[in-house]
Amino acid sequence: MSAENMTDQEVEKFLEMLRQRGVQLPEQRKPNIVICGQTGVGKTTTINTLFGREVGAVGDFSRGSVTDTLYEWEAHGQYIDIVDLPGLGDTPKNDREYREMYRRRVAEADGFLVVVNPPRPFNSATKSTVDLLISCGVAPEQIVFAYNRLESITTLIEGERRSVRLNGIAGPATEADREAVERARQAFYQDLCEGIHGGRYRTRFSLDQIVPYDALHGWNIFVLLGQVVQRLPGETLASWDKAVSRGVQELQEREREQQLAERELLLRRKEKLLAQEKKALTQLARRLTQRAKKLDKRAEELAEWEQELTEREEALDERERRLSLTSSSQREKTAPPERSSRPQRLTPVSTPEPDPVEDDLEAERRSIQEDEERLKEREKAAAEIPRQHEEHKVTVRERIKNWFSKAVKVGAELAGRAVSYFLQAFSG
Repeated sequence: MSAENMTDQEVEKFLEMLRQRGVQLPEQRKPNIVICGQTGVGKTTTINTLFGREVGAVGDFSRGSVTDTLYEWEAHGQYIDIVDLPGLGDTPKNDREYREMYRRRVAEADGFLVVVNPPRPFNSATKSTVDLLISCGVAPEQIVFAYNRLESITTLIEGERRSVRLNGIAGPATEADREAVERARQAFYQDLCEGIHGGRYRTRFSLDQIVPYDALHGWNIFVLLGQVVQRLPGETLASWDKAVSRGVQELQEREREQQLAERELLLRRKEKLLAQEKKALTQLARRLTQRAKKLDKRAEELAEWEQELTEREEALDERERRLSLTSSSQREKTAPPERSSRPQRLTPVSTPEPDPVEDDLEAERRSIQEDEERLKEREKAAAEIPRQHEEHKVTVRERIKNWFSKAVKVGAELAGRAVSYFLQAFSG
């Protein structure tokens, strides 16, 4: 039975059954997530995309300012605490103050997300941040690395060195781009394994902990959310489920608006292209008419030339006939026939030159077609969001069920109904 189908009477009946069995329900609470990384890596955008609310301002941890602000997201009475901490590596003085901040906040946290960027995700700041988290008692297995801004990855693709291209929520634009992202991810993993405490924790990090994603458009966020939720305690999962649902809803609305705007832009470009093609066709018809006139004139000249050549041939035939009737001495005295005048020079008809306007129109046609294909890929990816969200919800509910079953030592059927209770209890 789902939370949506469970009526108030059924919830009360369920609670009464638990009381009769002497079961005390463990309390749920909101999760506390620490997100850290250097200024400018995309932490705020990540928070907004994952949890669907514009929280905080970019640059809270600018040079000379040390503050750890608690950002709180709320929807339908459900909360999730997001603690946005700065990454290390600014100045030694700031690092000392940040370390104290980390020790205070890490003790209260349930999940840990480190946001990194290429081209050097494993730099001295990342190393210091991860070292500090571990020294504060965070198990290496508990840290999730959000690999953002993948366009900064450069690689050799089809003989050309260029940046990785992303197609919004559809992710890497080509198979070559996807392969480049995966190579960068594995390189970061190797650096992480060997660089933290001299490789001491290499067996405790896994490649799954590193999730490439696009914070701006939401590509691969469900993989990122899945990695985080695997590491949260059971008593925080119902609240997490609600927080994520709100974030997904806003992501879908934002993506729908962007796609509609791009579709309208494509329509305007097509209308403009059609107008340009109509104008180009009119100009082409005019040029063809002019060329046809030139060809007609040349045909007349060719007919005149052909007539003149025929007359000359007849004159030569006549001369040969006369020469055959005279003696050789008379032939010698015979004056050569007067040459006819040269035929009039033909009017040249030039070969048409390439039309730069048509070249521009063809380039625009190809551009529109490519943009349409990219938009279709994004629409296809957006259509997958509900399915991916439902799979994430199933994962969360299964974790709640297992947690509740272990917490109060009840059977699977009762634990399954408890999922509905917890989810409904946290819907406000």
